[in-house]
Amino acid sequence: MNERVFHLKMTLHEPLFHASYEYNTEYLTEAVISNYALAFAFGMAKSQRRIEDAPMRPRYKEDLNTLLEKNIYFFPAVPSSSQAVNYHQERWNVIGEGLRYQMGQGCIVDDLDFLVGGVRARAVNKPQQGYIRYVSRGSLFTSWCVVKNNEHISFPTWIRLGKTMAKTHCEIQEIPCMKKNGSFYFSGGLNSVDVANHSNIDSYDIINIRPAPILKNIRAHGEYLETKEANIPNNVFWNFPT
Repeated sequence: MNERVFHLKMTLHEPLFHASYEYNTEYLTEAVISNYALAFAFGMAKSQRRIEDAPMRPRYKEDLNTLLEKNIYFFPAVPSSSQAVNYHQERWNVIGEGLRYQMGQGCIVDDLDFLVGGVRARAVNKPQQGYIRYVSRGSLFTSWCVVKNNEHISFPTWIRLGKTMAKTHCEIQEIPCMKKNGSFYFSGGLNSVDVANHSNIDSYDIINIRPAPILKNIRAHGEYLETKEANIPNNVFWNFPT
């Protein structure tokens, strides 16, 4: 079956945040968007979770199974170039503004009932202040979607990304490709969990984030799809972290 390749260009119209790294009170966003996030953002994966479900764990295998069955694969999005992404930092604080404060069960409380009424506060394990590093508005990302079926596929022009649901404009273009075999270089992103399907990787850079590290600047040998923009690893399919 012939492969179809779609080039995805994304422009942030709002700041993007996802907690790639947490250092004390600092929450840093890495300039990468996982292929799981893209699948949900483009409406091709549907979460089956409900608020009453326990435990509340990601169910990537169940949610993304449709893409696996239809042979649709997203590569993680990375900056379009070294100058395509900017960051900015903001401070946040959700501590109350009362006149009196007291250390409660893992948090600072200012409610008068807790301070003078002897009511025991519920234990809390949530940060109340800190700094967030956002990927700034106007940053540019690029990704690829490889489709191995003959069904019509459509992509929305606007999507939302990250914990801030950042509004993002998308330009999608189907581009011709040619299947080849040999050594190649791929500057885009690749989910490390999916590498098992394309194990002939010689070197790479790694972005160590959850739920799975992302590889980029990959030098490999094996089957790939040659396009005018990039040489894309072929025979890469969804695997899921345990």
